[in-house]
Amino acid sequence: MAHPITRRCVFYVAGFDPSGPAQHHRLYTQEAAQQAAVSGYTISVSTRKNTAEHLAQWSIEHRSASPLGSAPIHTDYVFARWDDIVRAHWGKLDSWAHVLQFAISFFATQWHYLRTGALWAMLRLAWPPVVALVAPLALLLGSACVWLMAVSAAWGSITWTLGVGTLAGLGLWLLIQRLEAKFHMLWLMRSYMFTRLCAMGRVPAVDERVHVFATAIAQARASGRYDEVLVVGHSSGCILAASAAARSLPLMAKSSALLTAPLGLVTLGHCIPLLSSLPAAQGCRDDLRSIAESGAVRWVDFTAPSDGSCFAFVDPIAAAWPGKSESENQNQNQSQSTPTLLSPRFQTLMSPEQYRALCKNRFDLHFQYIHAGSIAGEYDFYALTTGPQSLCERFADAHSVTDFTKFRLFG
Repeated sequence: MAHPITRRCVFYVAGFDPSGPAQHHRLYTQEAAQQAAVSGYTISVSTRKNTAEHLAQWSIEHRSASPLGSAPIHTDYVFARWDDIVRAHWGKLDSWAHVLQFAISFFATQWHYLRTGALWAMLRLAWPPVVALVAPLALLLGSACVWLMAVSAAWGSITWTLGVGTLAGLGLWLLIQRLEAKFHMLWLMRSYMFTRLCAMGRVPAVDERVHVFATAIAQARASGRYDEVLVVGHSSGCILAASAAARSLPLMAKSSALLTAPLGLVTLGHCIPLLSSLPAAQGCRDDLRSIAESGAVRWVDFTAPSDGSCFAFVDPIAAAWPGKSESENQNQNQSQSTPTLLSPRFQTLMSPEQYRALCKNRFDLHFQYIHAGSIAGEYDFYALTTGPQSLCERFADAHSVTDFTKFRLFG
């Protein structure tokens, strides 16, 4: 018999995003209302308040359409803040000095991933996110080559050389602007560079913040107030979410609470190999190992193959130890917990016209995990975080997608 959910606590960790809880609260309120209207339940979201230095919270009441008169499910939704760290490492481009500093950091990041073999390791897992990471470099080098060829073709006359060089440069700049508007390459580059710094231990604030999150998670589980505690991460926030969940486990072992709420982990559009593939990121791999060996975390991962910014259907735990053979991983999975790898199937949650339009904007597609659909379906972010079913119950019969090899190279 399923344990009824009456109170839940959700810890949400956003990706590499400089916007804070105010924007996410507005988005959650708006999208929850749209999804509720489509899916046939009612949902109300309270105002936002700060409960701790790095935690913002709002309350949610979810009432199912049937049975009539059912009691509402109460959710305390906690926005785990690290937007201040993101802003500190955003890398402004408001002067030539800042542009030069940004470029040096970007080239250093590309070289670091290439030199350590991390780029090759990620390429074997899934090529679309790797293409997204190296595309800016290819675009810059290609643009430089085109400009040089245009100038070389006009060489001999100062007037022609300057004119052709200016026109070619302007054309390439407009092209780059259009591509940036569609793919948000600068955002990806900033996240890419930041991840390298984290692996090298040059952003100690991240570990300190993860400890804050882990402590809050453990306290919520031990409080006796909740039937379930969920940790939800999106994009690069999945890295922090997984680490916070892992580091909360030893804190629970020290707790004197007799009853603790079960812990669930939900990752959306994850890019965990971006960090775990780097040799220096031992802390990340240790956290993933802790989750696997504990058997105490129910982990459900959602990735969409059409989302080129995530590692679609890549098990982040198995990917952290690529040297093991497949048989070794299978034997290990029999005794350890691993994520259930699922697809949100965005194409079933909207009309064909809406889906085609969504696929034209890769940035919007990467954020669709936390947006409402126009058609009710199996994937429902707002029912998942506020509804009457626990994570275990909702996905009790779900089976991981294990036969998707479209994006894997060399095995």
